[in-house]
Amino acid sequence: MGFYLRSCHNNQTMFEYFFTYGTELPADVGFPMFGTVHIIWLLAGTIAVVLLSILYSKIGKRKQRHMDLVVGSVLLFLLVIREIYLYLIGFLTVFELPIHLCSLAGFFCFIHCLKNFDGLGQILYSLCLPGTIVALAFPDWTYYPPIHFITLHGFIFHFGVALYVICQLISKRICPDIRRIWKVFVFLAVAVPPMFLFNRHFGTNYFFVNEPAPGSPLEWMESVLGNPGYLLGYGFLAVVIPSILTLIYMAFNRRSRKEK
Repeated sequence: MGFYLRSCHNNQTMFEYFFTYGTELPADVGFPMFGTVHIIWLLAGTIAVVLLSILYSKIGKRKQRHMDLVVGSVLLFLLVIREIYLYLIGFLTVFELPIHLCSLAGFFCFIHCLKNFDGLGQILYSLCLPGTIVALAFPDWTYYPPIHFITLHGFIFHFGVALYVICQLISKRICPDIRRIWKVFVFLAVAVPPMFLFNRHFGTNYFFVNEPAPGSPLEWMESVLGNPGYLLGYGFLAVVIPSILTLIYMAFNRRSRKEK
């Protein structure tokens, strides 16, 4: 009986803050970065993405298109349901708009699954995929409890973006090419300066161009280069990482064609 009562109490505590907004949470209910909870999420999500990607590679083109639409639609639904959740609890503010790069990736995936725009494909692979991986490795929602709406949403959404992009690489609906990477840089040139000014005006930090994400490599750059000095490293990574990833894909793709 005592064990049962303790279990009920633990379950009640576990779900007590499920819909509570971050600023209303006690200080000690989060989970540590690279702690047990974080590692379990990373392992479970990676296994799920690998298995679904293998399944995707073995089904026909028609079923692949159906799966594209399902994943793209689920990502859009997750974006919408998060904003509805914030509205219902009274915290839908300028700080919670879906305009971070990872949130935009969800919109991009949905648009891409409907119409295969090459520019979106280049952006999804060169910017959104590495951004999603970094977000999963250094999540900025660790102050939420392990079982919380935002925690579940954060991991499921980001792994969903990774799954979509990987599947598009498998089906060749995304074909990274260094000759077309200029589209990625045009997107950055158009999106980042207005976002910086928007952040300055409203005190937000979308795209992390005004403050580095806590615990991320950008935070280390800030400790070395200062702020806004770390933006030099930010810009360097924004150019080098997409270029390297694109060259890696092209080299791997060329080798695969030769072997075939």
